[in-house]
Amino acid sequence: MTGDAPDQKTLGDIATNYVSQLASFLENYDLLPGEIRKSLDPPVGWSENLVRNKDRTLPDVDLMHWLDVWPHVGAREVEKPPKIASWNLSRNADHQLPATIIMVATELFALGSEIAQFTAGLTVPMLVEATGAGIFKVTIRSMTAEYPSDPQQSWSTVSEITELSDPAIRQDLLSAMIGDLTTYESDINKQIGASASVLPGSVSFEQFFVVSKVDADFAKESMVIEAMFKGLGVIGRFPNPLSYQIVSQIELTLVNLAPDSKFSMKVLGTHTCELITHVNAGEAKVLTQSPPASDLPADSAKPDAAFDWTLRRPTRPDDMLDRFRETIKLSVGDTKTLKDPGFVVRRCPEFVPQDKDDLGNPDPTKVLHLPAHREIAPRRNEFSALSAYYNCSDFFEMLNAYGIDPDEFVARAETDIQIFYRYGIAPGPGKDGRTINAQVAFDCSATDATRPIIRMNLALAELSRWDRPKNSSGKRTWAQPLGIAADRRWMLHEFGHYLLAARLGKLEFDFAHSAGDAMAAIVCDPNSRLADQRNGVAETFRGITYPFVFSTRRHDRSPTLGWAWYGELNRSVIQSPPVGCEELKGYLTEQILSTSLFRLYRAVGGDSMDGDVPDVYLRERASFLTIFLLIEAIHGFGQSPSKAEMLELGMEQAGNLQGGVLDMVPQPMLANAMQQPDQWKGGLTHKVVRWAFETQGMFVDDVEVTHNGMGNAPDVDVYIQDRRPQSEMVNGSSFAYGYGSYCPVSLDWGDAPLWQTPFEITIGNRGSQNAALCHMRKWFGFVFNANEDWGLTSNIIWWPHALNENVADIAAGERRIFTAENANAENEAIAAIRALADEQAPTLATVHGFVLYELTCPNDRANTDPLQDLPVAVDLSVADLPKTPRALTDLVANDNNLGLKQVF
Repeated sequence: MTGDAPDQKTLGDIATNYVSQLASFLENYDLLPGEIRKSLDPPVGWSENLVRNKDRTLPDVDLMHWLDVWPHVGAREVEKPPKIASWNLSRNADHQLPATIIMVATELFALGSEIAQFTAGLTVPMLVEATGAGIFKVTIRSMTAEYPSDPQQSWSTVSEITELSDPAIRQDLLSAMIGDLTTYESDINKQIGASASVLPGSVSFEQFFVVSKVDADFAKESMVIEAMFKGLGVIGRFPNPLSYQIVSQIELTLVNLAPDSKFSMKVLGTHTCELITHVNAGEAKVLTQSPPASDLPADSAKPDAAFDWTLRRPTRPDDMLDRFRETIKLSVGDTKTLKDPGFVVRRCPEFVPQDKDDLGNPDPTKVLHLPAHREIAPRRNEFSALSAYYNCSDFFEMLNAYGIDPDEFVARAETDIQIFYRYGIAPGPGKDGRTINAQVAFDCSATDATRPIIRMNLALAELSRWDRPKNSSGKRTWAQPLGIAADRRWMLHEFGHYLLAARLGKLEFDFAHSAGDAMAAIVCDPNSRLADQRNGVAETFRGITYPFVFSTRRHDRSPTLGWAWYGELNRSVIQSPPVGCEELKGYLTEQILSTSLFRLYRAVGGDSMDGDVPDVYLRERASFLTIFLLIEAIHGFGQSPSKAEMLELGMEQAGNLQGGVLDMVPQPMLANAMQQPDQWKGGLTHKVVRWAFETQGMFVDDVEVTHNGMGNAPDVDVYIQDRRPQSEMVNGSSFAYGYGSYCPVSLDWGDAPLWQTPFEITIGNRGSQNAALCHMRKWFGFVFNANEDWGLTSNIIWWPHALNENVADIAAGERRIFTAENANAENEAIAAIRALADEQAPTLATVHGFVLYELTCPNDRANTDPLQDLPVAVDLSVADLPKTPRALTDLVANDNNLGLKQVF
């Protein structure tokens, strides 16, 4: 691309061309069964509108448009994001290139005007890179299409098969209809509000779509359309006004199909659902980990005592819970106002009497007074506020590390989430706050807010033990509890809902409750005592998602027991897709999702060991990366994903289209001052992401058939066999992965690292189709001291010449020993680097010499294959190869097309 700016016009034309070529390819791809080809076709009218938009002859009348890129490339200052746009996910200053740009097409009633549907459209992720003055390179690897679910239809389809295809009629008519629906005083708006029993004037428009076939009588020049209005409304209720989603079925009658068309609308029925989530049941001390997962000893006098769960229960006295707290720096003064960019911790006078003392202060923000409460007891409202602030601050610091600004991430709500640290849970019996629960809710009642406010209401961690502290006069005060804000994992679950609410305007995925369980498990695992199987910690403890509040949720579920994407325990969600209100809570599916993502975390380094103890840094690194892929996928969605496969693909693309490098969490400084930055390149994770979901039962032959087990490997999946085990224990039962998998192992350079190959090279094909035109490349290198600090202070020295040879076809399911065509050349290269290493080796240095193998073919290319065009591709120069042992491990462990063999 040259001579044009990377904006909506240029990138939209490129995306349209890609969609058109893909449609043409699928139409002529005879190997696909007819029913599959049909399922891949876009709905009637979508492609027609896109093609007409491309020539710009009628820019304001066609329904399907590529949305403007936001923020614009090079924008220094930006306004609040639109509710939906083509998202520029650049992590560079001023939103510059390189950038992942997600081109989004959806239905507009006029370009730059109201959105017709947030739930339907096209998404084309692309990596845009500047390659010279005014020259750009655009890489596209996939697309997604969110079709209207039956019985919904798109306006594009309706306009293509009716007289509404006349641009003048459609423009005037749809604008008039939207005008009525968005006017509080209109008759139809009053009808909707009355039928939903919401407060007058509180109904706000979100989208409007057809829900049944259009009955057109052109002879009489009339048309009847049944459509749905989707919006928001408020019902007054203690302790706070409750916001509802409103879905009204409307009969729309059109007469005189001409530019002066007349119409009438009548409400046929209304359904409402609450916009809340439901969950089953100077310095200060905080719980940085929930006590059961804390690596602090219950008895400081016996730091190596056996793990005793009973001493870590939430019902323990304050002095016992205090043993698991750590001191943090909170403020330079004697007070701390509990808010930071992205969130505000609110005073709660309805539930905390002392908060009423600040009624003269109009600022609702909670202020913590530190000197008198330097060590706030766990069972104090002040500690709940402190914990809420600490956990929120920790979460938003993580977003900042990813380069995500809340002001730009939050598109469908007001920017700052309101944290009510001690509150009631409504509806239900927990309105008095005496319940183990928390919720995220939309608040649409604020008259000065242009979008809904996201609030988090936090109740209690346990109910049996309260404390009544004495005041300065020695009298007992109000009883105070242990707040659920103290539980970091529960708070992370709620932030899973926040991400969806902020970006997509929804509190839950269509296919699962949220990704909050996965976030709780993955963020808290690296230094969790439950992940360290010593001194009485059972192997199965690591899979408990909420060990402090004793929820039964787990993130180590076996697909063979029904915990599969198309398994028995997910069948109800698959067979009951949400229509209108998302009332079917995918609690079981959330555990399928958390298991899939936790397996991904383990595979990219979450099982790493340092001798016989967990390697906390490498596990934090794996956690940081996995959550980045998850959040970046949500960040880039144009429409809310209706299928889990959309999230899986979004996470693949988050890695493949990553522009530049991702700076990993900083490692504690090593003694060697030559430590290099720890960075992650794009293009490393897409295969292991797919495998993590495949292993949990995604990618099956027939989605209509219940399948309790693993899904299918890619059609062609060649591999170089490493030393990983072929099976592992999954929640108490053995689970077979087979050869060529990404079975989680420690990603270290210790004795016999399992991610490396044996001395004898074995190759195979996990797929169901033969692998043809296979090719092997080999590089030779060595490194000093890689086993001491895991390779950030060491540089790899590569031999300047690679060896290449063809490999005979590998049949589906075949596994065979690889025999080099010219073994002498390989031996000579090994001898050459051995001599070079001996010449350069410092005194007493540990030396690793190795051979890097790449097996690639047209239907399963290695990430290093230049034809993959990934950031980690290796062309002719060894300068493209990893510089450090850590980067080399990232490359090899995440691609079964690669193998690393130590030769000395």
